[in-house]
Amino acid sequence: MAFVTGDVVASDDAEFPFKVVFKKGETTVAEWLVKSKDEGEEQIIDSLQELADFTDEDANSGAAS
Repeated sequence: MAFVTGDVVASDDAEFPFKVVFKKGETTVAEWLVKSKDEGEEQIIDSLQELADFTDEDANSGAAS
């Protein structure tokens, strides 16, 4: 089973002082820059909700076949 973490950490970019980072163990799976910690945390939640919605759509479209 994949265990992935999502966090908002400081970045070295002056315009975007934080970044969202998804990791599997020590391996970075995805990351992007954000302007604030709050924005990054909101984007983590939005990403997970979109993934859940996408998964629900896949499950529902398979049931209709």
